[in-house]
Parts: sequence; C-alpha cells; structure tokens
Amino acid sequence: MGAEPRLPGPDWTRAELRGLKASRFRPRAWVRFTINSCARSVYDARVVPRALREAVGVSAVGFLGWALLLAVTPAAVWGLGWWAFVSIMLLTHLGMLDQQDEPGRGLGLPNLLSLTRAWILPILIPAAGSAAAFVGILLAALATDGLDGRIARATGRETRLGKQLDHATDYVIGGLAAVLAADQGWLPVWVATLIVLRFALPVLFLLGSYFWRADLPPAEMLASDRPAGIVGAAGVILSPFDPLRLISIVLILVSMAMFVAGLVRRPAARPAPS
Repeated sequence: MGAEPRLPGPDWTRAELRGLKASRFRPRAWVRFTINSCARSVYDARVVPRALREAVGVSAVGFLGWALLLAVTPAAVWGLGWWAFVSIMLLTHLGMLDQQDEPGRGLGLPNLLSLTRAWILPILIPAAGSAAAFVGILLAALATDGLDGRIARATGRETRLGKQLDHATDYVIGGLAAVLAADQGWLPVWVATLIVLRFALPVLFLLGSYFWRADLPPAEMLASDRPAGIVGAAGVILSPFDPLRLISIVLILVSMAMFVAGLVRRPAARPAPS
C-alpha cells in the first residue's frame, strides 16, 4: 500500500518517505517506493495533459538534435545519454508544476529556457578544445539562466519544477566547466576541486535530508546564491585568457567566500512548506 494518490505532492512525498524509513530502507521497501513513485508520476502527468504533450515534444526534439550531432561526431553519445536522463526526470516530475487547478497550462517559457540550457550542457565537452567556443557556450548558458527566473517571477509562473530544474542545471554546468577548465590547464586542479565540492556537497546534504529526515529538503538550502555564482562563473570564463591565472583564482575564491557567508547568514533550516 502507498500514500493516498490524491494527496498534494509534498504531503504524498513525505508519507512515502516515512514509509520507506519505517521499513529501514530494506530492498523490498525500495521496490515498493519506486513502484509507487512511478504510479504517482503517471497520475500527475494525466492531470496536466498539455504540459505532458509539450514535455514529450521537447524530449523528442532534443533526441533528434543529438542524433543529428551523433552523425557528425561520436562525442554526441554523451549528449544522448544526458538528454535521456533529463527527459526521464522531466516526464516523471510534472506534478512539480503545481498547476493541478490549471491543467490547460503548459510547461511555460521559463522551463523551456531551462531545458534549452540543459540540452546545451554536453556541448561544453567538445567545445573545451577552443577557448572561444568554451566561453561562448558558458555565456549562452548564463544568458538563459538570467532570463528564466526573471520571466517566471514576472509572469507568476514560478514552480517547484522550475526551481529544481534551474538549480540542477546550474550545478552540473558549474561542475563540468570547472573540470574541463582544469583539464585544459586553464585552472589548477585544486581550484576545480573546490568548485566541484561547492556544488556536490549541497546536493549530498539535500539527498541525505530527503531520505534520512523523510521530508522535503529545507527551503533555505534551495535558495540560489546568484551573486556568488556570477562571480565564480566570471572566474571560470576568464580562465582561458588569464595567463597567470591570478584573476581567475581570486574571483573563484571570492565566490566561495560569498557562498559560505551566505550559508552562515541563512536562518536555521526549516522543512519546506506544503
């Protein structure tokens, strides 16, 4: 037995997580949790038919784009794998659109911009062979990052899905860009490691909170620290053109200090509101 399907998404999730924890995370409990989650995803998708059609269409167009690139370069196989992951996550989390009372609404422009940024992400790998191409991709990602949240707030279309998609894409792009910059010799390995940890540790904390506390992650931990992110991104973007790497390293270290200071200033963690 699972949680009542008609419960609001956050309440349903808490009920399922508590059941999983009460079963001491046994294999049978994980199987039941997975089956119930899939059933809930189907239920949520049926409530928002237009968003479902758009999600299927976006996924198909993305696959077509990467398939065409695969005909040009074998490196596109990474893009196909990544887009498969993105598509599965999108199609199974439509309930996070929070629009059960407005089934006629679609994904919305902000989410489409975030998905565009996610689609572009693997192009960074071959682009790292050229400083200009690498920086161009990062600047394009930053442009869509600034637009999606602003449009969502201006149009009143902020959703849990949009926030999660925005943060997840930012984290992956930031970590991947740091690794590629270090691989090209534009950044020291220890600086790239700091950047990866800056993105990885909050994710690990949130996963631990999600399963161990049997609750949604604290709302404060999901807040975006945009000023710190912009300063850090500037450091990575400048790194191919910084012969001594001093300016890039200083900017990245300043962004780390801003990020830590932001964590300290945030109020004590509280469960995300229902």
